[in-house]
Amino acid sequence: APTPFVPSGIADFLRGRVLSESVIDEAAAMLPAQLDPIEDVRGSADYKRRIAGVAFTRALIRAMTRVRERTIQPR
Repeated sequence: APTPFVPSGIADFLRGRVLSESVIDEAAAMLPAQLDPIEDVRGSADYKRRIAGVAFTRALIRAMTRVRERTIQPR
């Protein structure tokens, strides 16, 4: 999309859950159905759905890692 958006079903699914790899995998599996990318010279719609899932998964894993590092490190 020309502007960022929050996939509401995924946000609702994640709300109140503890992030784990299995929760992230479930959320990432929901993403392609909520995307309707255009096909252009930058890539096919299928490619853009797959790359969005990869970026989504990486972002959540990074967030999960940062939270864990903060709770483990002494202050």
